Amino acid sequence: MHADKSVTDSLANLAYKAQTEQKLYKQSQVASSQYSKFVEAYDLVTVLLVIGVGLGGISEIAKNKLLGYPSFFVGGFGIAVLLLISFMPATLLVHHILSS
Repeated sequence: MHADKSVTDSLANLAYKAQTEQKLYKQSQVASSQYSKFVEAYDLVTVLLVIGVGLGGISEIAKNKLLGYPSFFVGGFGIAVLLLISFMPATLLVHHILSS
């Protein structure tokens, strides 16, 4: 029971297994946190694009150019964020981690 960690079901072996499982659990939490950050960013892009398209549609229906400009801006900002996420995810992720 008090043998080293190479003996199955010894206290040292069980402690080693628990530490290993704890490390794996922490690594999986970090990975899932990183994925959820990307999902949140894609949600933001989706909302921006929907708002931009909605404003653009309303401006076309109402023949109001003043609504067209914000739709272009919001949609363009959504596209820019989408391109940044797509082509530089590691840079954005590192910056986000360092800022928090």
